[in-house]
Amino acid sequence: MKYCPACGKVIPRGHGFKSDKRYCSYDCYRFKTPKMIETEKMFNKPLKEVILEYLNKNNNLTVTADLLGTNRQQLRQWIEKLGIKRVLYWE
Repeated sequence: MKYCPACGKVIPRGHGFKSDKRYCSYDCYRFKTPKMIETEKMFNKPLKEVILEYLNKNNNLTVTADLLGTNRQQLRQWIEKLGIKRVLYWE
């Protein structure tokens, strides 16, 4: 049995379903992309915690994006998806 990395539901398999399907739906794919999952596995923490830790430590989007192995525009999209906002620090 394979589980969806975004929501944890069982991915349907068998007759009429693709055997190499990673997500249960397109919405789950849009919510948590393969690059996001790879970053979570690399740090063994939820992605939101990793991003917050590095943003509060560096206070720079470009440096944080380089440390996470992505570009600044992609990091901004992740921040928006995860609902991270900047006050005096990132939360």
